[in-house]
Amino acid sequence: MTTPLQDIITSHIRTHGPMDMGTYMALCLGHREYGYYMTRDPFGATGDFTTAPEISQLFGEMIGFWVADMYQQMGSPDQIYLVECGPGRGTLMRDVVRVFRAVPALKDAAQIHFIETSPVLRELQEPGLSAAWHDTLADVPDDAPILLIANEFFDALPMRQILRDGDKVQEIVIGLHDDQMVLGRIPADPALVQLIPQVDGVYEPSPIRMTYMNDICARVETQGGAALIIDYGFLNPIRHPTMQAIQNHKPVALLHEPGQVDLTSLVDFSALRSVAARHDLRVMQATQGEFLNELGIQSRFDILAGKASDEQRNDLNLGMVRLTAPDQMGELFKVLCVCSTGLHPSGVKDVPDA
Repeated sequence: MTTPLQDIITSHIRTHGPMDMGTYMALCLGHREYGYYMTRDPFGATGDFTTAPEISQLFGEMIGFWVADMYQQMGSPDQIYLVECGPGRGTLMRDVVRVFRAVPALKDAAQIHFIETSPVLRELQEPGLSAAWHDTLADVPDDAPILLIANEFFDALPMRQILRDGDKVQEIVIGLHDDQMVLGRIPADPALVQLIPQVDGVYEPSPIRMTYMNDICARVETQGGAALIIDYGFLNPIRHPTMQAIQNHKPVALLHEPGQVDLTSLVDFSALRSVAARHDLRVMQATQGEFLNELGIQSRFDILAGKASDEQRNDLNLGMVRLTAPDQMGELFKVLCVCSTGLHPSGVKDVPDA
C-alpha cells in the first residue's frame, strides 16, 4: 500500500537524490502530518509495541524510588524539574508520582516537564498530571536542579547506517528503481566515518543521539541532579545493523508503508558514555535487571502480591519476570546514569575510566 508519506519521500528522492536512513527515520516517525508518532497511540496490545511502564506498575514505582532517593541525596531542595523525554501515555510518570506520597516534600517540590512533540500522545499524558509540555529540552527552565528520565527514547532518535569494507566506507541510503524505494550505497561522509571503529562491519552512528546526550549532560552539570537513560541496546560497539520496522508487534520490511510502522534501532551506549565523559559528571551503568533488582523490585512485588488476588498476583509475577529475566528485558535493556559528582545513585555502578 502506498502511503501519503511515501509519495512525499519518493518526490524528495527524485528531486534531491538518495535519502539517508536518518532522514527517512525522522520523516517516518515525526512528519507533522503523516509521521507515525504524530497520528496514533502506538502502545499496548492494540498498538505496535509495549514499553516497560505498560507491562507492570513495578517498573514505574522503582523509578519513583530512585527519584525520591536522588532528591533526598540532593538535600531535598524546595524546587526541582522532573523531566521525562518521550513519556508515552504518561503511565511511567503517574507511577513515579504515586511514590511521592511517602515523600511529601518531593511532591511539593517536583515540577513535571514532558518532552513530547506528538499532539495525540500529549492528550493521553494529560489526565491526572500537572505537567508542562515542550518540543525540546532547550525549552525546559534551567534555574533549579533537574532529575531527567528517558525510557525508550533514544532508540527512536534517527541514526545512519555505514558499511566499512576494508578501505571502502559507504553509507546505506534509499534511492529509486522504477519509481519504487530501494536500498543502495553511496560514499560515506568523512564526518560519519570518524564516528565508527576501523573494523569491517555495518555501524549505526547517530549524531542526533549524541547531541541530545550532550544537551542532557550539560543540563545536569550546570543545574545539578541526575539523568536516567533506559533503552534496549549494547554496552560496546557491535558490527551489524539493528534498525527494524515493527507493525502489530511483528517485524516488517524497513521500507514498508512509511509513516504507518514504528522504526527503531538498538542504542549504542558506548557512544552515549563517550559524550558523558566530556562533562564533569559521574557516569554509571547497569542492565535493567540489575538496576531493578538492586532497587528492590522483589520486595515491592512481595508487598503488592500479599494484597492481590490470584489473578493479580500472577500478572505481577509475569510482569516482573519480563522486566528482569536475562532472557527477556533484563539483559537486552541497559541503564545509563549521569549525575552530579557528589551523588550516589542506587542500582548502577561506576563505568571504569568514564
